[in-house]
Amino acid sequence: MTVYVHVERLILDGIALHAGYAERLRAAVAGELERLVAEGGLGPGGARSAAVPSARASDIPLAGDPAALGGSVGRAVYRAVAP
Repeated sequence: MTVYVHVERLILDGIALHAGYAERLRAAVAGELERLVAEGGLGPGGARSAAVPSARASDIPLAGDPAALGGSVGRAVYRAVAP
């Protein structure tokens, strides 16, 4: 199965990112979302696609490592949009 994730905009309040960190964070968020969608789907009946105009995620502890923070953000976003 191939999973594609497109996040048009992600707003993280309370964190300043330099360009290199932001790109690694984006890749980590997309990777975690792809993994979670591949494992858990998007909803009842095996939905194959979804468009969500906005979703509020839970509070996420800020980590210094973009991969760890990206994983946390990806999981929070998935919880906000998946059943």
